[in-house]
Amino acid sequence: MDGSKSLNHVRCSFFTNGHIVSYKLHSLTPVFSSEITAVYFALKYIDVHDIRKSILYTISMSLLESLRSSSTRNSLIKEVKDFYRHLLSKGARILFSWVLSHVGITGNELADKSAKSATEFLTRPIVYADVRSAVNQWCHCQWQEKWNMETNNKLHVIKPVLSHWVTKLNRRCDVALTRLRIGHTRREHKYLLLAESPPTCSHCGDILTVKHILTDCVAVNRRRLRYFRSSSFDLSFLLGQIPHFNLFMYLKDIGVFRDI
Repeated sequence: MDGSKSLNHVRCSFFTNGHIVSYKLHSLTPVFSSEITAVYFALKYIDVHDIRKSILYTISMSLLESLRSSSTRNSLIKEVKDFYRHLLSKGARILFSWVLSHVGITGNELADKSAKSATEFLTRPIVYADVRSAVNQWCHCQWQEKWNMETNNKLHVIKPVLSHWVTKLNRRCDVALTRLRIGHTRREHKYLLLAESPPTCSHCGDILTVKHILTDCVAVNRRRLRYFRSSSFDLSFLLGQIPHFNLFMYLKDIGVFRDI
């Protein structure tokens, strides 16, 4: 049994007794669902031809684990499990077996080739979870494309690829880290509320920014080297998905943590 997905097509197939059955599925169908569909039609084949003993081979360990699970919300998995129990009640003996790959197994190699070349379109409803996943993926791709063009955005340097932030800190540190990442802290942006001039560094006179405090100011370079153990790095090194473990100790040492 096998399922495959290309740019615009999804297909599934299985091979048995010299006979290949393959179908073309809706383009929104993920590979996992195509593999489940292949199992379903393999079981249908067993039922129609009244096969008493069968072994179904697949390279998908996740598929087998889903079939073994006692609880699932996937309607396709439920349908397969219900039909499997139906066949067992009729006296059929069916085993599922995992194989490492298609290579060297004639039936699986044929199923793999057949899945990639199936032409008969299967008209089956698409599972809601698959549609939702496809829509979410499309939205994420559109968002990422727009984000790729925001090269002047302060946060883009730190997070060029969209994903969830890891939050393992206390609330105070999480808030401070978020402000540092977007480049808007009380210390550097309070002047906007007070209609004052932008603040400058008390050591070198440059405009005070998050980047200046973390990477540029020469007055605290010795302490920067002590905490970050590097003379060459950028903001993504300090504020990325996993922030530097000495970040807050450095900010406290130079006396700016309370102003973030």
